[in-house]
This record gives sequence, structure tokens and C-alpha cells, in this order.
Amino acid sequence: MLSYKDYLLDTCILLHLIRDSPLCRRIVDTYELTGGLTNCAICVVTVGEIYAIARRRNWGTQKISIMDTLLSKIERINIDYDEVLEAYAEIDYVLRSQQMGKNDMWIAAVAKVTGFTLLTTDRAFGLLYGKQISGEWIDPNTR
Repeated sequence: MLSYKDYLLDTCILLHLIRDSPLCRRIVDTYELTGGLTNCAICVVTVGEIYAIARRRNWGTQKISIMDTLLSKIERINIDYDEVLEAYAEIDYVLRSQQMGKNDMWIAAVAKVTGFTLLTTDRAFGLLYGKQISGEWIDPNTR
């Protein structure tokens, strides 16, 4: 299904990488995301989310080119695997009384099945840390 990776990047992390924000540089240094991001992967749902954000925010050709280049460097993990579908159902069941977006549940399901550490600035995943997935919450307000 996939090769070994250290990290699964959430959509919010990709946004910081595209912007080359100060937080981006800290993330790259802290998690050693050098060498063409070969130690990272993304869920295909993240690809759809980032394209939707680009359209909603009317990104220009330069920013879209940066996004496309970045996406071409990161392995994509499909959700059309029985293990991912089952993990999604389990996470949906576990979180039935909690608020979490469906796209985030797909990303969490991929993190669970692959065993990759999810890097995110989204607190919603915290409900799953240590129980369903391995994850690192990165404070977007810390420089």
C-alpha cells in the first residue's frame, strides 16, 4: 500500500509550507522535513481540501504553482483500502458525540492505519491521540 514515512501532514501544515511562514521554518527544522519531504505523506482528502482552499481564497498562479510543486513531492495515500475504511468507521463511532469534520476523520483514519505521526495545528485531532492515532499538535501562535 505504501512505503515507510515518519509523518502524515494535515492540510493546515501544507498551508504553512506553501506560505513559507515563520511557523513553516520551525516545523521543517523541528521535524526534519528536509530532503524533498521524503519522510512525509498526505491523505488524498488533504489534496482535495488544499485545492478547495486555493479556489475559495482566489490564489494566483504563483501560489498555485508553489502548491502544485509541493504536492508533487509528497506521497499521497488513497482512502480506498479496507483498512482505512474500517478505521474511518471506528473513529466515527468513537467520536459520535464529539465534533470533528468528516475530512479530518478520513485523515485520522489514514494516520491510524499507516502508523505515521500526524502533524497538525488543528486541536480536533487531540481527542484521538494515544488512543487511535499518534499525533503532534503544533501551536500556530508560537514562533
